[in-house]
Amino acid sequence: MRVFPQIVSRALEMVPPDSLAAGRLSVRQGSILGQQEGNYDGAQAAFARALTIARREGDVGLEMSTLACATRVDFHHNSFQKCIDEGLLAIELAHQVDDLRAELEAHYYVSGSLFLWIGDHAEASYHATVMLELAEKLRDRQWLIAALNLHSILCLLSGDWVGQRDYSDRGLTLWPADVRLLSARARTEYLAGNVDQGEVYLQRLIAAAQRYGFTESLDYTRAAIAIGVGSLITGVVGNLDVAESFLSEVLASPSPTPSVIHSGHAGLGLLAVARGDVAACREQYIALDSHRRPMVEGGAISIDRLLGLLSQTMGDLDQAMVHFEDSLTFCRK
Repeated sequence: MRVFPQIVSRALEMVPPDSLAAGRLSVRQGSILGQQEGNYDGAQAAFARALTIARREGDVGLEMSTLACATRVDFHHNSFQKCIDEGLLAIELAHQVDDLRAELEAHYYVSGSLFLWIGDHAEASYHATVMLELAEKLRDRQWLIAALNLHSILCLLSGDWVGQRDYSDRGLTLWPADVRLLSARARTEYLAGNVDQGEVYLQRLIAAAQRYGFTESLDYTRAAIAIGVGSLITGVVGNLDVAESFLSEVLASPSPTPSVIHSGHAGLGLLAVARGDVAACREQYIALDSHRRPMVEGGAISIDRLLGLLSQTMGDLDQAMVHFEDSLTFCRK
């Protein structure tokens, strides 16, 4: 749910600047600045104010919630090591404070950072497992679906189709139109060679993204990337225009986070390869190579593999081989 930043700013003017109330409002402000407005520096300043107040007042709960919210912003601004460091601090504080939401949020973004950036599948799986246990204890459908989706992606990355389908089915029972789950499931069926089932889940994914409109930009990129991956595997190009319309709207939005921008260009890169468009491949290669991260959000594809495909389409086979070898190294790790 989007919150108008001016409401929080006005509330901050109405409370003593160094009070616990100001600290709690600063956490909310940091989340808004980082997520809704793409203002990372402003978010960091707000979180720093909240942490200063929390530690001065000895309010461990406020400190933990601040760190947990900061992990989300760091993750979507590609500050993965900072996300991990702050998330682990929040998890340590869970021994002193009973705040399941903050604890599971920290585990969620630490796990995501570990597999997207470092490639540490075992440690990412550990945090995903703890998160799922916490989500089941909390009985919050939103977080339970997020935990099941995280497990489904980790299974997908390790080629565990049975596990992926199990977590996917559990999540889709809770919310049949969840774009994250549908995107991962469509990719799983395509990768496993079940093209007909892949198409079924892809059409459900497109319908879900279109039904709810542009309320969450990453949903549009997830749908577009799944279309691109499916097209590379099957050679079917019928949905590429739909994917392009999703991505055009995402990249035209006024304040996208770096995570959204990166995913948007990855999606356009997949479309360029599927179409054999050399000029578009060159454009997306430059965009992706200038903001490197090992994996696309959601674990859809290794960035070096995508850069290799772009290079191959551009006719630069030596460059393509370097990227493919780098992708193999990361994926084996």
